[in-house]
Amino acid sequence: MKCPKCHYEHNSEDALYCGLCYELLKKVAKEAPAESAPVESEKAGAGTILQLALIAGILSGAGVYFYGASGPSAEQGATALEDVRFREKTAAAESLLAAHNKGREELLGEIMKGELDPEGFGLQGQYTKKLFKLEEDYTSGINAIQLSCQKIAGETRDAACLKWNEEFLAREAAAMEDFNKKYQALIQRANPQ
Repeated sequence: MKCPKCHYEHNSEDALYCGLCYELLKKVAKEAPAESAPVESEKAGAGTILQLALIAGILSGAGVYFYGASGPSAEQGATALEDVRFREKTAAAESLLAAHNKGREELLGEIMKGELDPEGFGLQGQYTKKLFKLEEDYTSGINAIQLSCQKIAGETRDAACLKWNEEFLAREAAAMEDFNKKYQALIQRANPQ
């Protein structure tokens, strides 16, 4: 599947994210009902907003960088640039978590659509393989962001980074717990004992 953002062509057909830039890959439904057309336009609108936000962040970062280099205090510019980078990285992590949660919900929906296959939940089962792929893509994306609180100078920003990181990990754990409950319920339904 070719990435619409960076045009990387070596993504697998079932990948949720681009293997190069981690852009969320859009899948085209083969037979879309008439009522799914508004959903596609909403998705396109959200993607446009995210792109505009990213461009605005890049431009503001460039402005801070050039202002800091020409202003009275280059240290202030560097600090401001670090703030912009921190906001961009946290926004990317939040977006990645939202996409990951959506991917897990789509997997649950896909499992519930058809007849439950008890072997699909095994280590080599179709459901497990898809789940492992989702988790692998998410982990790779988070690692690529390289958000590290220790690299940010200044105590107040370290505290802000640590607080955000703690809150993010809590949201991530809550989403995982919610998914696990739903997934376990499907396993129980497939293998009543």
